Amino acid sequence: MVPPDKSVLFVCLGNICRSVVAESLLRHMVAERGQGAAWTIDSAATSDYNIGSTPDSRTNEALRRHGIEESEHIARQITKKDFEQFHYVFGFDVSNMSRLERMKPSGSSVVVEMFGKYGAKGKDDEIVQDPYYSNGTAAFDKVYDQCWRACEHFLNKVVSS
Repeated sequence: MVPPDKSVLFVCLGNICRSVVAESLLRHMVAERGQGAAWTIDSAATSDYNIGSTPDSRTNEALRRHGIEESEHIARQITKKDFEQFHYVFGFDVSNMSRLERMKPSGSSVVVEMFGKYGAKGKDDEIVQDPYYSNGTAAFDKVYDQCWRACEHFLNKVVSS
């Protein structure tokens, strides 16, 4: 059984960059609205590359630069059970979405969507690119900006419906 609509799982390749930023932002935003206790928010990876790892240091640097508390998340891989425990499961790129759609149990009512579609400035802005292999912090700031917009638009949609 899928829980109420205030349960979200963010899923990227390694669970040390994009999904952690989105999880941290959504937690921050619902807490600011006084709704933190009403939400279940987590993140996971499609791969097993980083299981047990803490977020990439550039992830936490980006969060800090924007006044968001650093994440202490420990990377984990998505499981079939996650599709029963969350109402929304969000991917960040075509590869994530393909993997999530293949994993989604037949007949499941879980909503599997590209997270970037919320708040995208256009079709080209829906994909949140993996910043891991980039040099410096600019790609992490772009991920932060895309996730901020997406979280705002997603919250406004869920709260208003």
